[in-house]
Amino acid sequence: MRWTVVDAPLDSSGAGRGEERAPAALRDAGLLDALAADDGGRGDEACLRDAVRDPASGVIAAIGCDGPLLDPGRVHLLGHRSATDDSSRAEAARIDPAIHQVPAAELLRRGAGTVGAGLATGGDGPAWLHLDLDVVDPRDLPAVTYPEPDGPRWADLIALVTPLARADRLLGMSVTDLNTDEDPTGRHTRRVVEVLAEVLGSADG
Repeated sequence: MRWTVVDAPLDSSGAGRGEERAPAALRDAGLLDALAADDGGRGDEACLRDAVRDPASGVIAAIGCDGPLLDPGRVHLLGHRSATDDSSRAEAARIDPAIHQVPAAELLRRGAGTVGAGLATGGDGPAWLHLDLDVVDPRDLPAVTYPEPDGPRWADLIALVTPLARADRLLGMSVTDLNTDEDPTGRHTRRVVEVLAEVLGSADG
């Protein structure tokens, strides 16, 4: 697959944090060259900033859609931590019970590479991969908005994501929650580019 990089400078919190500057930072750190990617330019910010949001979750509404956009039974949530306070418990309670969940502790116990390979070969139909970078343990990536301990390390993430990113049925991938405010030297942004180049590189070079 030849990748096309599209900027989507969205700070989903609406708080003006460094997430909004992440696409430019990743480009400056060499993402396009690292992936030998086409340049898709910048997404339509009017679409990204749709004001119709659920006030509890911040999720943008799907106008004219009466039900879920996709079958929740086809969604897999990987690497999240257990709820530890009222806010996180309330957020967890909104997850559709049909969604398949593999929390971080289970992911690491089973082996991230084993989980990723199983998902890559075990499904059918088109797939989309969303990588929220705060899944990474803050020992490796503190430059996120919601750092949580006991997550997968970089090696685990690479093992998990590589088979998913190279699956023939993958349509594309989104990456969120790199907070450039927490990375003044750009060191962590450069590491994200290195990891993305490793996992998104084609199997045949």
